[in-house]
Amino acid sequence: MPFPDDEGFNIPPGMLTAAGFTMRYIKRLPHPHGDCHLDNNTNVPQYYQESFGVDYSMKVCERSCYQSWVIITCNCLDPSYPGPPDFDDSEHIRNCDVMGGHYPEDPDCLKRTERLFADNALGDCECTQPCREKEFRVSVSSSLWPANKYDKELADKIRDIESSSNHGNDQQGMNTHEWLMNNVARLDIYFEQLNYEQVKEEPAYSEKSLLSDIGGQLGLWIGISLITIFEFFELFYAVLFKLCIAGSSYITHKNRMLISKATFKFKLLRQSSASSSAGDDKMAAKDVKGTGNSIVDLTNMTTKDSNA
Repeated sequence: MPFPDDEGFNIPPGMLTAAGFTMRYIKRLPHPHGDCHLDNNTNVPQYYQESFGVDYSMKVCERSCYQSWVIITCNCLDPSYPGPPDFDDSEHIRNCDVMGGHYPEDPDCLKRTERLFADNALGDCECTQPCREKEFRVSVSSSLWPANKYDKELADKIRDIESSSNHGNDQQGMNTHEWLMNNVARLDIYFEQLNYEQVKEEPAYSEKSLLSDIGGQLGLWIGISLITIFEFFELFYAVLFKLCIAGSSYITHKNRMLISKATFKFKLLRQSSASSSAGDDKMAAKDVKGTGNSIVDLTNMTTKDSNA
């Protein structure tokens, strides 16, 4: 939103003033690189946005902050600036009496607040620049106007306009040229160029630059390159593969040893059981043989007794 009292320029009478505009589009970086506003999130009341629907700007924020402090300190509104949207329906807020006729304390209060505003001493006014902003730069040139040959024609046109609007043309005793030089001005507005200038902020040191510098230093001092990084991955894979194979081989060998020991013990048990069963058979055979001999002896003794 333009503010003629801050950014305007004067047009003198009797002159042709040419104003050439050039648009500039500015992109600023937000946090952590800067402190610009991406949106209208601010602790300052947005009187201009609510009243006129304009975009956020630093001047809009500062003037809204000034008006809010006038309301707080002076209990009234500065009529030069917009106030809350419901101001017309409010019974508690009034326009400040600039002349001090009904409220003598209002002019002094406004001056104190304006002085604090000019010294940037108003608290709780966090007004920063927007992250996206359009601004127009103007170049002004002027020349004498109108020419003497054009006086009569211009005066007739002005007279026709004033007669149609019921306003008289009082030259106060001046001739036509003198009256035109004191009361008429011409303003020409145009774009100096049909393109625009774009100003864009960029980080002074980005993540890409950091990674690039790290890679460059590693390549300079220890000869590391992109191929070396892949070689490290290949080495890691080879070592891991060897460890896995060695671990599986150790487990297989250990299992084989356990199986061999178990097989050996099983064979020993079988041999011991076989030996014990063979000994038992021999003992049984001896017992049978001894029993047979006893029977024979007993038979012989019985035969002898019968013969006797």
